[in-house]
Amino acid sequence: MGLHWVGPDGTILWANKAEMDSSATCGGISRHHIAEFHADPRSIEDILCRLTNNEELHSYEARSSGERRFGKAVLISSNVYRESGQFCHTRCFTRDITEWRLAEEEVRKRLAAWKVTLASVGDALLSLIPTGELRL
Repeated sequence: MGLHWVGPDGTILWANKAEMDSSATCGGISRHHIAEFHADPRSIEDILCRLTNNEELHSYEARSSGERRFGKAVLISSNVYRESGQFCHTRCFTRDITEWRLAEEEVRKRLAAWKVTLASVGDALLSLIPTGELRL
């Protein structure tokens, strides 16, 4: 699981190997602004605002920038480490759920196709009964 720390100004201070391996840059991610790694600027603004206001995030869904057109689907869990009440850095765990989301979309497509097929079969059966009454 990816883990990184972000300073109060949004700069990445540290990242573990899993986070570095999943990032889009080969030169590392430390000292870059966290927004560089998010596909939607509004979501990272929301995340930073919540954390600054001392909220904790649990499975916050976002899109990280990446190789795919719309990046990767990720779940973020994060809170702020404070010393003497001062914001030092976030502790952010990132879980890639891209494959799960793709599988979920495939299931939705298949269910929609079955629904159309079942509706067509129902229409065909009803058209076979001249009076429109269902007889057993």
